[in-house]
Amino acid sequence: MSKIIKFYQAAFTTALNALTKFEPAEIAGTYVAIGMRLYKTTLSDEDYKKMIKVIVNTSVTPYKPTLH
Repeated sequence: MSKIIKFYQAAFTTALNALTKFEPAEIAGTYVAIGMRLYKTTLSDEDYKKMIKVIVNTSVTPYKPTLH
């Protein structure tokens, strides 16, 4: 298993455990905010704008069962 998959699984497990104390939208917002700051810090302005477009235009399938 790759390091990034292990990291994803650890982050996802942390998010699931946080559901006992926080609402799903609060957890998601926190992860998105961290990701956006990391992108803004490491990407050029042009690449950051491209990444935002990719994020906005990417279709996402909700988890089943839903968390709300």
